[in-house]
Amino acid sequence: MADSGIIICNQRYDIGHRVVTFEDPGGYSAYVPHRTDDISKIHAFDPAPGLENRISRYRRRRLVGRRNDIRRLRQVVRQVVVHLDGCMSAAMCYSVLHNERGLSIHFMVDNDGTIYQCLDLLHCAFHTSGVNEISVGIEIQNRGDAARHPGAYKEGRPTVTCRVHGHQFLCYDYTREQKEAMIRLCRALARILDVPVKSPHDAGGKPVWTTIRGLRTFEGFIGHYHAADSKWDPGPWDFPWMLTTIGSSVTFPFTAPRMRGPPAAQVAERYFENSERDVEVHFPVGPLGRSRLWHGGVHLKARADKPVRAVLNGTIVAARMALPCAVGSCNFVLTRHQLSLGRVMTVYSLFYHLALVEAQGPRVPWLDRVTGPGRVQLDRGETALLKVPVEAGEPVGLVGMGGPREAREEQVHFAIFSAVELGAVVEPGYWEVIDGGDTSRFCTDRRVLAMIDRRQGGSQPDGLLSRRELRNFFRLDTQRSRLHKLVVRHRSEWTPGDWMEQLERAPDFARLSPAGRRRMIVNQINPTLWWTREVAAHAGLPENGVIYSYHPIGFLVWFDRVARQAGTRRGAGIDSADRWEGKLPPSFLTVDRESARGMIDEEDVHSGEHGRNLTLEDLVNGYPEE
Repeated sequence: MADSGIIICNQRYDIGHRVVTFEDPGGYSAYVPHRTDDISKIHAFDPAPGLENRISRYRRRRLVGRRNDIRRLRQVVRQVVVHLDGCMSAAMCYSVLHNERGLSIHFMVDNDGTIYQCLDLLHCAFHTSGVNEISVGIEIQNRGDAARHPGAYKEGRPTVTCRVHGHQFLCYDYTREQKEAMIRLCRALARILDVPVKSPHDAGGKPVWTTIRGLRTFEGFIGHYHAADSKWDPGPWDFPWMLTTIGSSVTFPFTAPRMRGPPAAQVAERYFENSERDVEVHFPVGPLGRSRLWHGGVHLKARADKPVRAVLNGTIVAARMALPCAVGSCNFVLTRHQLSLGRVMTVYSLFYHLALVEAQGPRVPWLDRVTGPGRVQLDRGETALLKVPVEAGEPVGLVGMGGPREAREEQVHFAIFSAVELGAVVEPGYWEVIDGGDTSRFCTDRRVLAMIDRRQGGSQPDGLLSRRELRNFFRLDTQRSRLHKLVVRHRSEWTPGDWMEQLERAPDFARLSPAGRRRMIVNQINPTLWWTREVAAHAGLPENGVIYSYHPIGFLVWFDRVARQAGTRRGAGIDSADRWEGKLPPSFLTVDRESARGMIDEEDVHSGEHGRNLTLEDLVNGYPEE
């Protein structure tokens, strides 16, 4: 059985799928310095122009140099290029590239879903002119044009239509096994190399089916036709579906992920119960027991040191690991998530009150991947600015202790927020939006207060929230389910500034003396604050701290539903075979088996000794196809 790991910088990374690498028996290697059909021959028998006398079918990435450093590789590799090869099998594709053309590819995805890796991603494959230096290439095995090659598959593979460069193609569809393999592979590449989960689209969010401007600067997943006007591959590959599927894996903080798990709504009920019964802190108000302070998340109870998992694929952008403060653990992990639902949208998840991870205790994998200044900041107990990819379900921390010393409990704060209201773009009307303003830290919204602040005996509601009112509402009142679809625009509780002024004006804290308010700020508020100008700039957050806070469990239920619905829809530009108009596209539009055009440029041809004459500007800009 082949390993399930892909090789990057000489290290194996598990992707949970069958992979046969260039090191494995039965694999295909671009490092072989001769033809495999005739080992007495070195050069390809019909080489791509410029590769006539070249022995190697790959080159070093110039911008990486001779360093075997995945951190540098992440800075250089910004694209994944998807190809349709026009071949019947991976063996055929490899022979065309290696023996005939002197070209190469990083990955091939065969009809049965087997992934073959031909090169370490540290090295540059010859597959797409203009971006070989900054990309990873994938060839999916598919005969391609079903109108020109009818009956290519004995099993009668389904066909679909698509339009590339303005011309319609009748194409063989990809197999279910290939689609699943591509999801596994591309999800791993996005996570390991931090490639943005997006593809070219127009201003209206529709996919682009032709070449794009600024090719070298685009970051994300592209097709060969985005780079070359002579190519129509990968034809009917559904980029919106792929990116939605990659970015839509939803897990819950304490639930181990499964490849095909149940809908989030089936899992969420026990998390709603956990966050609403027998806890002292709720969403969206009541963090100190008797106040209207906005609280942008929920508290979840669990045993200490239980793993806390990333709820979506993303990148950890800030974290702190230090000794306890006056309100328990002040450790946190902030993760930025790029969600693809027709367009790319950014959301953040926050876990607070995490345990300090001890060297001899349960491990949190991402911590081992932090080096450089971020490592130093974490070791000092400071807020570290990071860029560490994590996958949904991966442990990002351990449950710690939260609350003042006399009422400290095993728990974790969980929040999801964004700089803009995502629901208005994806599903207008689903979320009930409460606007708390840009400055006030207290809730004055009558809709929220009326649900919780009730008559007591014959008295009128006093406009404040008592511990009993909060507890009764979250234990007994059926209206609490309204909060599951609530999003609040407010100033984050993690931001510094004006706390004394806000507490002095609030009747909630009138019982406290000025000295008592100062002690509260020093002991309970200041140690928790992390939203500085530097963190905001690094993470892409608004400096003023004004955000949209979603009920985090409700958000996972919502996003899982809309992502599953999007995953069942065929992307714009792909149609059924009965929409075929019967006109053959121009013959100059080819796939990779048919022509080597659009696969290399002068940067590749002049690599090696000849490349010493290239300027830095040449390397940055690349070489367009002539």
